[in-house]
Amino acid sequence: MGQCFSPTSRRKQSVHDAYIRTPERNPPFRKLPLHTHSILKDYEITQKVIGTGVTGPIRLIKRRCNAERCCLKILLDDRTARHEVELQFLACQHPNVARVVDVYENLFRDARCLFVVAEYMSGGQLLEIIKTGQVRISERDVLRIVRDLGSAIAYIHSLGIVHRDIKLENVMYSNKGMLKLTDFGLALMEKEQPKATLSTSYHPPSEVGQPKCSKKPCDMWSLGIIMYFLLCGYPPYFSIQEDDFSEFTQQKIVTGEYLFPADQWDKVSLQAKSTVRRLLTADPEKRMSADELMSETWTVRCSRALDTPLCTSDLINDEKYFHLQDEMREHLTGIRAINRQLIIKPLSDAINPILTRRRKMQSVDVDSISDRYTPTIPPCPTPCTSA
Repeated sequence: MGQCFSPTSRRKQSVHDAYIRTPERNPPFRKLPLHTHSILKDYEITQKVIGTGVTGPIRLIKRRCNAERCCLKILLDDRTARHEVELQFLACQHPNVARVVDVYENLFRDARCLFVVAEYMSGGQLLEIIKTGQVRISERDVLRIVRDLGSAIAYIHSLGIVHRDIKLENVMYSNKGMLKLTDFGLALMEKEQPKATLSTSYHPPSEVGQPKCSKKPCDMWSLGIIMYFLLCGYPPYFSIQEDDFSEFTQQKIVTGEYLFPADQWDKVSLQAKSTVRRLLTADPEKRMSADELMSETWTVRCSRALDTPLCTSDLINDEKYFHLQDEMREHLTGIRAINRQLIIKPLSDAINPILTRRRKMQSVDVDSISDRYTPTIPPCPTPCTSA
């Protein structure tokens, strides 16, 4: 937790020189705000899609009493959806996790749905902020970002929650410039068996599709990928000198090997490189934990980190990077398909519960929303305050 930059500044600047604020903690612990009346009594729903989560589109809505902007996600009401909402609500007691504002039990197109209202991240995605050149990021800024994310991860891990989808696209800023971890669509309690297969380049290739990819070390690997990327402008395994996705690069993905090319990493301190190595340790048993990260002297004393601008903003928009990113995604998909002996169907033909939910929620007709139904499944359990 701590200081962070305002992502809305129009001029190029160092992140360190931008607006600095002392973060406000989220409201004290409260029960899940589950309402039974129509959401339309409290909010105006727009058709503006401001993002896409694991479970479908995210829309902009406005609170009728004060025009406050919020985000809306509609989930088909079942045990899985209620579990997702419960986990995010538990997690959002931390100031660096996107806050759940309200939840409504409503009928939508004759289907039982949960209308989940969350705080609006008007500051935007961290990735887009860097790509647009609004800021010139330094090692000190990266450390603050990693510290905020590490604090959020340490908190959810203390509750037994594993996020499983930590990536730059899910790191956003509030209107006050507060860093927030979002999208708990793949989150699980660590003891649970995963039902959805992970498939992004933020997950350890050797752990994908295995039970250990639903464990806490998987989140820490993802944080290591983010830290590496922020310090140099491209993910590990990539080489900006290579013209294509070579066999050598492919082998590095499988074995978890990566380098620190001098052109980009000479400006980075030995302490930062050491933290990256500990986060990207192939053996999950030896990988740095969130608690270990937060106890590091280098992490705590971020004001002593180097303030020299890095080359991240310059390299992140390199066309070669996007080409390699696409090839890497295709290759990882192939590795996972071979390991699971699956036949990959066209997206339109795929029978997948997440895709099915998303198709059903593509548009919102407010006339098809009605008040609470009589639930046929147990309500969400009351969150435990002991954690």
